[in-house]
Amino acid sequence: MKTIISFMLFSILTSCIQQESQLEQAISQSGDNHIELEKVLLHYSVKKRKFAYLCAFNNEKWVPIHFGEISENTVTFENVGTGIACIAGYWINDEIVPASYPFLITSTGKPHYLRPDKKQTQTLRLKRKYPLVNWVNRNSDKMVGAKIEASHLPSFIPSVEVSTLSENAYSNYADHFISHPHKYRYWRILIPRKTSIAELEFFSGNDTVPLKGNFFASPKEKGFEQKKAALSDRDKLTSAEIQDWVAIDLGAPASISRIHYLPLTDDNNIVPGETYELLVGDDKGFNSLGMKVAEYSYIDFDSVPVNGLYWIRNHTKGREERIFTFERNRVIFR
Repeated sequence: MKTIISFMLFSILTSCIQQESQLEQAISQSGDNHIELEKVLLHYSVKKRKFAYLCAFNNEKWVPIHFGEISENTVTFENVGTGIACIAGYWINDEIVPASYPFLITSTGKPHYLRPDKKQTQTLRLKRKYPLVNWVNRNSDKMVGAKIEASHLPSFIPSVEVSTLSENAYSNYADHFISHPHKYRYWRILIPRKTSIAELEFFSGNDTVPLKGNFFASPKEKGFEQKKAALSDRDKLTSAEIQDWVAIDLGAPASISRIHYLPLTDDNNIVPGETYELLVGDDKGFNSLGMKVAEYSYIDFDSVPVNGLYWIRNHTKGREERIFTFERNRVIFR
């Protein structure tokens, strides 16, 4: 469920108007159809503050999305959604100041607090900094079942079926290994469903440098000559849409031992060589747990307090980041 607020309330919150008469008016106009978040404990009080704000995270900071009236150092928020991670905070000197530990809004309306336990620690293995959106995941999944064929002729008549892609790359780089000793000049990938490929490389033996060749495609691929450069430009955010098959002419027969490919991606995976920082939230904000350079398509952080709300930041590039919890060895973005 998404938080439901009126346009009037939205205007008050986003412009951070603090005139309590306006807030009281907004409260009086709110409807009775809501989920009530039970009392949230404020960890310190501020004089002459009648309201505290319910805040959600916007990739960079906590921002107010709702408000509630303070009573005996607690606050109750009405008309809120469930499953999201929030804090209660005050608006002081034009910014939100945390006044509670982060918490999850449960379906019963009770706040589930995320207090990091420094006495119990764990290792976090992270592969992404932002949730994998459905359209990107669907694109990767469409490559599962693709056939690898080889031929001595560009028509691929006749051809030899060499292998099949059997795993979802989940918008990350993947290596498909081939055990076929024979040499062919032409190699192709037959796509079972229309998909987009960002990078495509063919390797022979134990080589670390890809074979050079000219990409070509099925006559069904309209405009392929204009978009084929995306397959080898080393730019993860460019791609070529393929609806039938894509092939490479190596210029001379060669055996292929490995195909290195990248489906269309949002570039929110962990990238080797880039610098990441892990942070954990408490009642004062987010605190750094260390900074590391990734060596692989995942990154491990050790001695991480359990029961925390975490944030992985990429200091090399990119802006899309999402806070998360770590439950049963699994990242759950919030």
